[in-house]
Amino acid sequence: MMNEKKKAIAFTAFMIFISLLTVISLFFLISAAVSPPGKYIKVGVFCDETGEPVPPGLAITVKGDGFGPTTQLTRADGYTDCFGSGLPDGTYNIWFCWNGLYNYTVEVHCTQITWVFDYYVPNPVIAKHFEYEAGSCEGDPIPGLNVRLVEGGVVIATEVTDEDGNVIFGGDVVEVCKEYYLNYTWGGVEYSEGPIHFEYVDGKLEDCLAELTNYLEPKGGGDK
Repeated sequence: MMNEKKKAIAFTAFMIFISLLTVISLFFLISAAVSPPGKYIKVGVFCDETGEPVPPGLAITVKGDGFGPTTQLTRADGYTDCFGSGLPDGTYNIWFCWNGLYNYTVEVHCTQITWVFDYYVPNPVIAKHFEYEAGSCEGDPIPGLNVRLVEGGVVIATEVTDEDGNVIFGGDVVEVCKEYYLNYTWGGVEYSEGPIHFEYVDGKLEDCLAELTNYLEPKGGGDK
């Protein structure tokens, strides 16, 4: 009788041990399933003036020793998906094209789990130069000309050409993926130029009007 009780107790203890072992195993399996992946790189790009994410579709490339080069496009939140999982420690290059090449070098070390790199880039700039017509020769600049920046049929900014005939609309008013027109009056005639827009071509920012020169007839007047 005593032996039967001991056997029953031993069997119960064994079953409890098996149950605990099962629970512990499941815990580690679940933990492994929901735990973050190994070391990786994630890149975000935002506009310098506003802090807003750049429009989706900018190509980001990452290359390291034995990794890549691998290219991903930014999402609506300005970030790429993760580059790699379980990346080895080492030096990685991150680059993208936004009105020129941006190239960064970053270090990945074992003291961290994730690496998120945020970069801030200026919005595009529209620049124009105005001169008098002078045949095959260079003409004189036209200072004091009122130039209006129009978006969606609404004037959103007005700038006056400087003494060298230049006018610039900066990144505080110019954005990617919008269309703009430049309106101005010269010799009593209204002029409108556009559409001017900036867009991604193969994941790179391409400006359709970075800087151009207008040669105007040497008429009197204008809206100076």
